[in-house]
Amino acid sequence: MATDENDFDWVADEHSTWQELDNAVRRRGDVLRVAMIDLRTLTGKDRLKVRVRADIEQMLANLGIGHLPSELHGNQDAIAVLYKLGSPAAAVIEAVRAGTASERLEQALRHLNTAKSTNIQREYSIKKQELAEQLGVLDGVAQEIRNIIQS
Repeated sequence: MATDENDFDWVADEHSTWQELDNAVRRRGDVLRVAMIDLRTLTGKDRLKVRVRADIEQMLANLGIGHLPSELHGNQDAIAVLYKLGSPAAAVIEAVRAGTASERLEQALRHLNTAKSTNIQREYSIKKQELAEQLGVLDGVAQEIRNIIQS
């Protein structure tokens, strides 16, 4: 099954660089989904053999980028999720892997919950505004009906 470029936020070509990949991870909130073929393209190699995957892992580590799965696939159509080390996502991933409950994990989970809560509040505010606008329209229609009845 070939990967579809439209499924990803970043796609490598022969001119792409590791720094561009790092920038893309940062732009996407420190988490980026990529196809293994794009990581392979950055190496300039033709196949995702063990040594090439080890080189990819080393380059990602040098950029401060972690990856899921923890062992990169040799299939070029496989998907990897990249994340910045030190980010809230990294804290959650590290805690799950280690099976620990740390202050850093608590902060990361709180950050995730707060972000979700903020998004829900924003959606609620938009809905409330839309409802107020609709009520204004209905009030106008009701006033017109009262005027017609009174005439």
